[in-house]
Amino acid sequence: VRFPSVPIVFAETRPLAQEWTYRFLGAALAHQGEHRQAGIGHVQELVAAGPISPREPSIADVRAWARVVGIDVADKGRLRPDVRAAYDNAHAVR
Repeated sequence: VRFPSVPIVFAETRPLAQEWTYRFLGAALAHQGEHRQAGIGHVQELVAAGPISPREPSIADVRAWARVVGIDVADKGRLRPDVRAAYDNAHAVR
């Protein structure tokens, strides 16, 4: 979305994908060098990304925590809502 002119390429093999990526990044590097020589800089125009939000814990993380604190959980399947609620309450930012 941010760079609509960048093509999306589906390569049939990994070596083909690596070759395409190598050539694309080489062309991008050359293009950046041309802009630098011309005194054109786009870095100042970029908006700061801001902090990355923490990732959601995986089901395996929640299961491991539940076992440590003594909550009985199944090895497979969905977590019971009360287990997830207990995990969220225990890890709430205070």
